[in-house]
Amino acid sequence: ILSIMMVNMVLYVGYYFSWKLYYRFRTQHWKPSEGIRPITLVYGAMSLVCMFSAVVFFIKELKTSAGTPAESRNLNDKCAILIFDNHDLWHFLSAGGLFYLFMFILTLED
Repeated sequence: ILSIMMVNMVLYVGYYFSWKLYYRFRTQHWKPSEGIRPITLVYGAMSLVCMFSAVVFFIKELKTSAGTPAESRNLNDKCAILIFDNHDLWHFLSAGGLFYLFMFILTLED
């Protein structure tokens, strides 16, 4: 059900974004108030940067559920930044990506 909700949100935001651009740039009866502010584009870019960075940390497999706890512990790596490992950084970056995504959606109508 999470996948369905994610696809629905991506389609809705893409649809809304494309119609805003259509009403702004059509040749006749264009509406200058339908433009997209620069801060909205910054939020969108920051969202993509955080989300793609989070995916990098999510893909790194540093544990195994198939083996014993000792085997899984042997897969552990050093901390990536200070005391934070890849799993912590994945949480931080994905939370930042979601925050910027919601800010993008909230400021899209301004």
